[in-house]
Amino acid sequence: MFTSNPHGNIDLNKPISFLKNSEQSILPAGSKVILEPGESVTLFPGNWHKFWSHGGDVLIGEVSSINDDNQDNVFLQTIPRFTAVEEDADPIHLLVSDYEKFLVR
Repeated sequence: MFTSNPHGNIDLNKPISFLKNSEQSILPAGSKVILEPGESVTLFPGNWHKFWSHGGDVLIGEVSSINDDNQDNVFLQTIPRFTAVEEDADPIHLLVSDYEKFLVR
């Protein structure tokens, strides 16, 4: 995990602050956090992270405060955000970025 520099880019040197099981933790930049079953980690805006499992299946859930998927997610490598989908029905639930398209005027 890494934190951001003042310009929003990844900071490869600054220690990272986060919560593990609701307790404050600070680790050196680039540290890995290994969670045991039932544990949780809370990351703050500007924290660069990725998830993977070691040695078995895992269920990972990422819950965010309200965010705009087109503006709030930043990736070190350019990747497509969504796969191409040919929509054949209006959505039941909107993403923040969808409101403009479906706003009744």
